[in-house]
Amino acid sequence: MTLTELLQAIDTLSTEELQELREHIEQRQRAAAAETLVRALDDLREGLSDADLARLEWAMNVEIVQSGLAERI
Repeated sequence: MTLTELLQAIDTLSTEELQELREHIEQRQRAAAAETLVRALDDLREGLSDADLARLEWAMNVEIVQSGLAERI
């Protein structure tokens, strides 16, 4: 099926079917984004020791906590 044929088929869908299609596409986009994030995190971890990762996690948590405290003041 070509893209043109697919678009023509989409034009025949009911409102409910279009909503289902929209939800399906959004789910695929979220899954693709999650895969990209996992690959990026894997790349980030590569070459780092457990100690390095622990320091990185600590630094990120400190930034979040300090930012949250600043917003409350």
